[in-house]
Amino acid sequence: MKIETFKINDFRNIKEIYLPKGEISNFNIFIGNNGQGKTNILEALYILSMQNSFRTSNYNHLINYDREGFRIRAEYNIDYREFEIELKYQKNKKKEVYINRKKASKKHPYCPKVVLFTPDDLYLIKGSPVKRRNFIDSILKQLSNEYAYFIEEYGKIIKKRNFLLKKGQSESKAFSILNQILVENGTQIILHRINFINILEKTAAEIFQEINQDESKIKIKYALSFPIENDKINTAVLKEKFDIELKKIKEKEIIRKTTLIGPHLDDINFYYDNKLARSFASQGQQRNMVIALKLAEIHAFYKVKGFFPVFLLDEVLSELDQERKILLLRYLEKSDFQTFLTSVKAEENIFEKANLFYIENGSITRKGQS
Repeated sequence: MKIETFKINDFRNIKEIYLPKGEISNFNIFIGNNGQGKTNILEALYILSMQNSFRTSNYNHLINYDREGFRIRAEYNIDYREFEIELKYQKNKKKEVYINRKKASKKHPYCPKVVLFTPDDLYLIKGSPVKRRNFIDSILKQLSNEYAYFIEEYGKIIKKRNFLLKKGQSESKAFSILNQILVENGTQIILHRINFINILEKTAAEIFQEINQDESKIKIKYALSFPIENDKINTAVLKEKFDIELKKIKEKEIIRKTTLIGPHLDDINFYYDNKLARSFASQGQQRNMVIALKLAEIHAFYKVKGFFPVFLLDEVLSELDQERKILLLRYLEKSDFQTFLTSVKAEENIFEKANLFYIENGSITRKGQS
């Protein structure tokens, strides 16, 4: 997938930015001081894909000052097919999204796809398990409508089951039926996650060594919320063990009035040289792991969908030493996927093949090829 043009109107501090065909390349860098609007551009591109912001849940906060709404539009291609997407929002009203001038949602098969890196992603490794679950769920929901259905239904099941536990109805027929559905649905979620992590781990390990040029190794393992002894995890094994553990933990659930095992409590463990990364890896090592993980996400997406998403990186360079900065930039320069990156410094001597855009007060002041 490649973005060929985009136009942003009345979005945060941006009154209007327009990049026509021919001005966007495969590797694009937005340069400017903090507060000038670099991240706002990435946010606008992200919203076109995900239809929500990575910085706020309130669309009204995205409108430029005293304006009444904003508009974002882009032309892009997927598998040599041309598409146009437009997202419009008026204050206190529902957003409207059109693909090729027909109303659409983010479930549209040819909605633009992106992978985002922000400095906050460091917490993916050292933060709470919910961040890691959200990370894997966000990817899988983009890749599989089936998974999106399973995870939505699972949330409803947990809500109903916890309600019955709070009401003291754990012996009811309804509770017994919910247990069966919980096991069926939860097993599918776990298997989807494990299969995807297996793809992600191999690619992330290879990329990590390429962009770091050292012998350190990383691993990713799925951590179930209940014990399982069998090395061969499949549908039958998981269902049986999940059901057994539910029966074992029933008395505790009655006391605590909540569901105590299941994929809503599973975790993903990252290892750096066979040590748990959140406990033993330095902040710099964790950051490099997350960058490799995001790049692996792009390649895993390609393996499943057959096309690359667009990569959005916000302020990654300021956190890297010069050697790793150059290694990352060289990796992005030669990649088949399109990249949009922000930087405070105009390090033109190492931006060898990048298309540079200088941002000031929400406007592009200068363009140039490094």
